[in-house]
Amino acid sequence: MQTVRELKPDLLIISEPYRRLSAQPWVSDYTGKAVIWSCGEFPFQDVVDSTEMGFVRAKLGNIHFYSCYAPSSLTFDEFTDFLDRLVKDAKEHFPVAIAGDFNAWAVDWGSKETNPRG
Repeated sequence: MQTVRELKPDLLIISEPYRRLSAQPWVSDYTGKAVIWSCGEFPFQDVVDSTEMGFVRAKLGNIHFYSCYAPSSLTFDEFTDFLDRLVKDAKEHFPVAIAGDFNAWAVDWGSKETNPRG
């Protein structure tokens, strides 16, 4: 909250939030682990109450934002299914920004090791 007060962003993409801020414009996937928070002066233009597990989409300005969370407990097949669903949805919207925690480790981006997702 302090960072939001100091930096005044229009939007935050959050994975695994500690708690839900009920008084704020906040959308999440049905697990509550992938969140988009419109914390600035601009409201969402379009919000999708996501029945999808792992991602949620909301439009702010003319950009469709995706917040994603792929738990490390997913099997590789479940992870690729998640990515397929995400890509299918994102192809229906333009432009898009996709962010989140994919639990994909690769030494290329600073991890100590590379896992199959990375």
